[in-house]
Amino acid sequence: MELKTVFGRQKLPSVMVWAGVTSDVKKAPLNFVNKGVKLDQAVYLYLLSEEVVIWVQREHPTTPLVSSKMGLRPHQQIGSKLM
Repeated sequence: MELKTVFGRQKLPSVMVWAGVTSDVKKAPLNFVNKGVKLDQAVYLYLLSEEVVIWVQREHPTTPLVSSKMGLRPHQQIGSKLM
């Protein structure tokens, strides 16, 4: 019996993943965005409000949330508005 090697290429399905880590190294659950879903402002805000904020409030109930929507680096966030 002769063995043959067959080479082929298949386009793998793509998926976007949102992940988060807190300063005390707690890892947020992974959030997957399926291929074909346009990640616009509405989808992103839904993801944050329905998944991320709920998890943060459960894990850190007394910690205020800080928005980084101003595009500042973390060390520049001091005094930024709360969500």
